[in-house]
Amino acid sequence: LASKLLINHTHSFFSAVHIRRGELQYIRVRISAQAWKDALSAWIHINEPLFVLSDETNRSWFQPLADSFQLFFLDDLLQDS
Repeated sequence: LASKLLINHTHSFFSAVHIRRGELQYIRVRISAQAWKDALSAWIHINEPLFVLSDETNRSWFQPLADSFQLFFLDDLLQDS
């Protein structure tokens, strides 16, 4: 999967994040996509490939992250197989 992620991209590296959303029973502890973006921006460069693993099924939820990073999801890579 890592090699698929890097093929045809100008970067020779990527970052990855595991965002859990569905198992949190207390809504007040759920972190917004904007908060994730703000936290990740301290470690990940703008437009860097970011491999996202998540139980969140609504892809539009990730838009704040997509505004700054090149997002890839497991489903995207498996479809290319």
